[in-house]
Amino acid sequence: MDILALLKSYVAAQEGLCAALDYDASADKSLFNLPKRGTVSFEGETWSYHKHGVGVCFKNPINDAEIDVHEHLESPSAFDAWRIETYVSSIKVQQVRHGSETHGTSGRELNALLKALVKKGVLVENQRSSHLMTIAEQR
Repeated sequence: MDILALLKSYVAAQEGLCAALDYDASADKSLFNLPKRGTVSFEGETWSYHKHGVGVCFKNPINDAEIDVHEHLESPSAFDAWRIETYVSSIKVQQVRHGSETHGTSGRELNALLKALVKKGVLVENQRSSHLMTIAEQR
């Protein structure tokens, strides 16, 4: 699977799930008023979620896809290597491609790949937290 296609798909799902949650995390970063567990509807499917710390983990019970927004819920387009590792593990992806190169999907391998993509300008470090990144705008 192409890493950029995977990241775009991940971000679209994460943005959609956070929007479906309909919670203003920028006003309540501690998520104090968010119910501990619940469900949201996204693209015709019901996902369960549970709150943990300052994050929310979404899970699709049909295909076991997991999207864990473990921090910065107010930045739904941002991700880090850990979020992507959790996601690819849940959907059983063991390798990703970038150009002609193939990479494994361990946290270490994904972290190195994502950092390389930042250096190439494909990804941009997030202003809120340097370990978070977003997909660079297409020119």
